Amino acid sequence: GNVGLYTVMRLYQKLYERLHVAASLSLKMQQRQRQASANKDAPEMHGVTRQDVENAGETSKGMSVYERFMEMLVQLIEGGMDGAKFEDDCRMLLGTNSYELYTLDKLIEKLVGQIQSVTTEASAQSASRMLALHEYTHLRDDLAQTQGVGAVEYLANAVNLAG
Repeated sequence: GNVGLYTVMRLYQKLYERLHVAASLSLKMQQRQRQASANKDAPEMHGVTRQDVENAGETSKGMSVYERFMEMLVQLIEGGMDGAKFEDDCRMLLGTNSYELYTLDKLIEKLVGQIQSVTTEASAQSASRMLALHEYTHLRDDLAQTQGVGAVEYLANAVNLAG
């Protein structure tokens, strides 16, 4: 129950963080692309060669660098691109600091698998039973207050239902 949901949320957080890294690198690359076009003599900027910047401009075809990255990621997930080509294209598009993005397909695969396991029938039945226990406990609330039954019994019932 809770461990599965926690895992989903952590994987989702990691996905968000990595997409944020991609967006930041895309913005930096677009800024470097503008600087390079203004100053053709710049040999290398923070580990990104002028060739990388020019390649990023050539591959965008009217799209922003981030849009191009997202297109590549979709191709990778759908199986239209292999991992090695994705890594090379990321390096060309976003620079050498894009190494965090190379395993996005595996992260997404784990996230989808975890979501599927959380939403399986057994999990749904367990959640349904927990909800029924919660409603039952609230219906008995008056009785529990007068007879001193409360959190201990509820916890015992919840543990019993959770297995």
